[in-house]
Amino acid sequence: MSIKSKILRFLDGKKNGLTFQVSRNNHKTIDGITNFNVSRLNSCYWNYYRDLTDPLPITPELEVIFNTGREVHSLVEKYNKGARTVINSEKYIKIIHKDGAFSISGMYDFLKYDHNGKFLEDFKSTKSGGFYFFLKQGVNEDYIIQLSLYAYLLYIKKGYNIRQGIITKVDKENIRNKISLEGTLMSIRDTEEFIINHPVIRMKTNHLAHDDFLELTYEQMKGNWWKCTNCQYIDGCPIKKLGHENGKKIMEAE
Repeated sequence: MSIKSKILRFLDGKKNGLTFQVSRNNHKTIDGITNFNVSRLNSCYWNYYRDLTDPLPITPELEVIFNTGREVHSLVEKYNKGARTVINSEKYIKIIHKDGAFSISGMYDFLKYDHNGKFLEDFKSTKSGGFYFFLKQGVNEDYIIQLSLYAYLLYIKKGYNIRQGIITKVDKENIRNKISLEGTLMSIRDTEEFIINHPVIRMKTNHLAHDDFLELTYEQMKGNWWKCTNCQYIDGCPIKKLGHENGKKIMEAE
């Protein structure tokens, strides 16, 4: 079962009519309102929640990875500037819940068009050997969710209903070496429900019990423990502890 399906099954997924509108304070922090960045909604839920509530500096290893990603994106932006297929790039959008409960923001890489219409393209830096695994695994769920969230921001901001997205893996040693794969994005309604029911958002806005939050994070991380790599919160992580406890229970039952 996918992460999205687990969330909707575990939580109250009723269609509660929550919607969003464009924030007038696009680049400003709004007092008393938590802003959630769409690029972090695929992170380990516990990691993102800690970043919002009790942050620690990122590890040196992660700093190197982020700096490399920024350098690659800067070069990609430079090489794509002026291309006829590019509508715009690196656009920051913030939307706010209609009741002012929280805001959502993000900056997509490229909005482009071709004979099939508008589409979003997101660039990911990798080693050249990463191309093999990308072709083997395809556009995974994390990529689809992230692009769908950017598409949702554009839907609220511009009314665009973008259904296709492209993930382009770029060799960080030579950005001319790249490979692209296309995927179909989530519907606008499904994306809105994903936002509304997101465990970090519900936890931060006091709509989710702490134990339920930990359980959801554990469900998310099963099979995805690679997300723990270089995590600054790994010492004393309650999700790892829960995983050990659940594993022990299974072994005892057997």
